[in-house]
Amino acid sequence: MSTQEPTWKTRLGTRLEQFSHDVFDAFRWMMSVGIARYIAIKTDSALSMAVSHALGAVLLIFLMAVFLLRGEITVFRGSGRMATVGNLIVNMMICVGAFAMCIWLTYAMVDVFVNYQDK
Repeated sequence: MSTQEPTWKTRLGTRLEQFSHDVFDAFRWMMSVGIARYIAIKTDSALSMAVSHALGAVLLIFLMAVFLLRGEITVFRGSGRMATVGNLIVNMMICVGAFAMCIWLTYAMVDVFVNYQDK
């Protein structure tokens, strides 16, 4: 029995499936952060705000895991230590940017929802 190289459709399908799972998981974490923030705003609770920030930290950890476990974005070609460190730094900057966008979007949606509820 011979093992064949996966076809391009199989590779594409696998990557799309993994991407959809990652996006859905990130969305669930964003919803968790948003709900905790909404409760914190409505109840003026320091504990709920702390939970919101802790969930935000877990979202960052999740995004870092996704960016570290998946194939990294290669900016610097080569097998040397400088290329590896440079690629790691670039990927971590992309991760922090994705986290900032997720938190900004979550906070903006919570603010819109709170303002809508107040009217």
